[in-house]
Amino acid sequence: MAVLVTGCAGFIGSKVASLLLDKGIAVLGVDSLAESPAASLRDWRLARLLRHPCFRFERLDITEMPPLKSLFEDAHARRFRLSSIWAL
Repeated sequence: MAVLVTGCAGFIGSKVASLLLDKGIAVLGVDSLAESPAASLRDWRLARLLRHPCFRFERLDITEMPPLKSLFEDAHARRFRLSSIWAL
């Protein structure tokens, strides 16, 4: 089982991803890493998630359809079964 968490480098998304990982659930984290006044915090949160072996990160903007479609096609090809999607 795996869960797609959008906004995974943000405050809420990183916490949700971390809680899922702590429960043994694989997480595919997505974030655009857009410019932010809190970029250092965002980078720190993402770095913490990247240390976990069950976390995979993709940098993309979910408002752009072609990269999002490729993400789902790639997940399907790798048999990365997404059981749910959390958009935060």
